[in-house]
Amino acid sequence: MAEKKQTSAMETLREIVELMEEKDLSEVCFEEGDIKLQVKRGAAAVIPQTPHQLAIPAQIDASGLEIIRATIPGIFYRSPSPDDPAFVEVGDEVRAGDVLCIIEAMKLFNPIEAEFDCDIVEILAENSRPVEYDQPLFKVRRKSGHEEDVQ
Repeated sequence: MAEKKQTSAMETLREIVELMEEKDLSEVCFEEGDIKLQVKRGAAAVIPQTPHQLAIPAQIDASGLEIIRATIPGIFYRSPSPDDPAFVEVGDEVRAGDVLCIIEAMKLFNPIEAEFDCDIVEILAENSRPVEYDQPLFKVRRKSGHEEDVQ
């Protein structure tokens, strides 16, 4: 069922992008139920997404570290542009809601945010390279006092 909802959302997004190109629009806002999109054309378009919509629970590996995975397929970028510093580096302390990276899909840039406070232990994806849905991106150590259920 979740896969069908995500497919429907992707079809809607494709229609919006086609409409923008057809009508030469620079920005479109769309709201339906709990889904809210703001799509902008230009240097860097960002689609904010509700956390529950595309969240993949972090998983714990054999070493006890949690793995943050890609929520969509696309091109992995560590920084907002080639001239800017990376969102995070190994050893950084990250707070819930901080952007870890962006994934470009269909010329739209999707921020991947931390769902909990953590330390970046390892960056598993290579900058400017394709990633698949559910591909491991980061190994992190959850901060003490934030041990919610992890699958």
